[in-house]
This record gives sequence, C-alpha cells and structure tokens, in this order.
Amino acid sequence: MTHLADRARRMLTGMTLPAVALLGALGLLLCGLLGGLLLYRQAEARETERLAQQAVERARVAQQLLGHIVELHHTVRDEFVRRWPDYRDDASARRFERLLEKDAQGAWRSRAEISDGRLHPTAWVRAGVVLTDELRRRVVLFHDLCSRWGPGATTRDDNLFFVGFPEQSNVGYDPFLYPNWSSEVAADYDQFEAQWGRLAYRPADPGAATVWSNPEVDEAGAGPGPVFAALTPIHLGERRVGTIGSTVRVKGFVERVLPRGGPHGADAAIHVDDGRPLASSAGASAPDPGASSALRASLAGLMAFRPDSATGFSTSEDTLYALARIDGPDWYVVTTLPGAELRARAAKPVLWALAIGSGALLFALGLGALRLRAAKATGTRLAA
Repeated sequence: MTHLADRARRMLTGMTLPAVALLGALGLLLCGLLGGLLLYRQAEARETERLAQQAVERARVAQQLLGHIVELHHTVRDEFVRRWPDYRDDASARRFERLLEKDAQGAWRSRAEISDGRLHPTAWVRAGVVLTDELRRRVVLFHDLCSRWGPGATTRDDNLFFVGFPEQSNVGYDPFLYPNWSSEVAADYDQFEAQWGRLAYRPADPGAATVWSNPEVDEAGAGPGPVFAALTPIHLGERRVGTIGSTVRVKGFVERVLPRGGPHGADAAIHVDDGRPLASSAGASAPDPGASSALRASLAGLMAFRPDSATGFSTSEDTLYALARIDGPDWYVVTTLPGAELRARAAKPVLWALAIGSGALLFALGLGALRLRAAKATGTRLAA
C-alpha cells in the first residue's frame, strides 16, 4: 500500500512540476516584456539627449565662427574712432580725389589704376550724393582701414566693407566674393534694395551690437551663391557715421559648422528664425522648403519663443528633433533623427529581453513535456 502511495505521489509531482515551470516561465516572460518596455523608454531618452547634445555642440561652433567676425568689427570700430582725429585735415580731404574719380553718370568710383578689387580696396559713392569734406575724409579713412584689416578678414573667404551714413557710399576689401563691385555697380544703385543695406542704415545707439542679415543672393552677382552679412554701426560720440560690414558665404559657413552626412546617423541643419532651412549636413544647399512643411511649422512655433534649446517629436513627419540657438543672428541648429531609426535603436535592448524570456519559456515547455511523458509512463506501469 505504501509502495502504491509513493508511486502516485511521484506521478502527481511529475504532472505538477511542468505546470509550475510553465507558470514561472510565463511570469519571467511578462517581466521581460515590462523590463523591455522600460529599457525602450530609457534608450529613447538616451537618443534624444544625444541628439540635443549634437545640436548644442554645432551651435557652439557656429557662435565661435561668427564671434571672430564680431571681434574684428569691434577692433576696427575702435580703430576708426582712435584714428579719426588724424584725418580731420585738408590733406586727408584732398586724398579723396587721388583714390576716386567721377564717372559720366555722376558716381564716384576707384580710379582705374587701383580699381582691381583682387589687389586693392575699392570705393563707390552714389550719384547725386553731395560731397562734403567730412565725407571725403571718412571715405579715405575707410580705405586705409580696409588696407590694414581687410587681408585678415579674407583669409576666411569673407570680406570687409564700410557703408557711409547717412550718405550712400561703400568702401571695401573684397578679392574673392565681389572684386569688381565698385566698378560694375550702377551709378544710382540704392543699397536699401538689399536686406543688408536696410540693416546697414537702420538707426542704432552708440555701441549697438552686430546685426545679421538673412541669407540671400546678392544682386552684385550670383557667383558666391547665397550670402549673409554682419553689420556693426560706427559712432563718433552720439553721432552715427557709418557701418562696418562683412559678407559670409552660406556654403563656406555651413561646411565649417555642420559635418557632412550628419553625426551618428542624424541629419543636422541650420534654420533661420522663421523655420526656413538655410542648409543641411547632407549638402551645402538648402533642402526643398516644401519637403517637411509640418516640421518647419513646428520649428517656427518653437523658435518664436527663442529658447536656448528644445527637443520634440513630429508625429506627422515621424521625426525626432532637437534645436539649439546660435546667439547673434538667433538662428538655430536643428538635428533630426527619423522615427524608424529611433525605434530600431531603442528596440535593441527589448529584443534581447524578449529573446531571454522566450528561451526560458521554451526551456520550461521542453522540461514540462519530458516530465509529462515520464508521468504517463509511470501511470501505465501502475495500471498494469
């Protein structure tokens, strides 16, 4: 009797253990799913943080590049104020006509022998402008400052120019972008037609900060492609006398700021303050403005609040994005990652967790099957 009871107990145990093992495996699989979901969220947060760090780093590089231009302008502005008293004499006024001559349309331009902008600073005074001795002296000082500081500016493919105020005049050192500007520009050209010109003549207080124009193709020529300008006002005391300018090629700027192809599989772009893309790391030219209008609208809405940085996800574009502000022009570096790529990266730890849970489940099922087979065999022998 005891022998039969022991056999029945072993048979019952053999049938119970698989069920317990199965329930344990299912519990393990459930824990794996919950843990995988947690891991997915953590991986998603890491990718978002990485994307944000990339945007901040690229914005920092942009600020350094633009900061060099601002520093140059401040140095030249101080130099103008320091040297101006030495130019308030008749000799400086007379030098004007050794540097410029009047053309048939009434504009003053650099004399023919020094009109090659690849070699010399060049100048232009709009037709109809009344020449005063002060204007003559300012043009001469602008010319000398271009000779001194211009070559340093052009090592970065930028230029250096001065706009008189309030009279329309322009003196610059520009061997690469528009070397023939002063000799080819129309005698009655209105600098207010370009955004950079309107900014150059915009009222400003003494010591005002540098302002930046949005990118555009200059009417002087499409050769350099889209350009933007840095403009810093000059004052003598409280009186405005001019503006220092530098023109920057968008292509060169983008190549220095954004690594081609984007970091870690992400794309990086520079957007102006209305959300319009200036250019991306996929190439120097701006992407199709209509390609992601919903994302542009989201970015423009964020930029209106001028945050230092922000992150978000565009469901309509299935894109994770991060942005960081470039101080000065208040543009933004925007880094983006396609949603499919984000999910693929974040899913890796989930797949590992599911694989472990599935393996445990299969092991339990196999063990249960073996125990069940053994229990059936024991039951058959007892019946016999």
